[in-house]
Amino acid sequence: AQAGRMLDALVPKVVHTSEMVADIDQLSNAQSSGAQAISGALTNLDRVVGENAATSGHITEISQELIDMAESLDRALGAFQVSDHPGE
Repeated sequence: AQAGRMLDALVPKVVHTSEMVADIDQLSNAQSSGAQAISGALTNLDRVVGENAATSGHITEISQELIDMAESLDRALGAFQVSDHPGE
């Protein structure tokens, strides 16, 4: 009789423990999925940062080429006299 009462008291605790273990498993899976999503986002961010760095490098090269061309054009045009008063 006493063993039966002890089992009756123990069963709800075992059920509750089992439910808690199931909840922990579910939360663990959700945490794992979240970590994978974060990892994927960081991988994408790293890729985009690399692409931006490469693009920035290209823009710098193109800007320098334009500066060089403008200086060359300025030197070439310097050979010509330009007057504000035509006929002078």
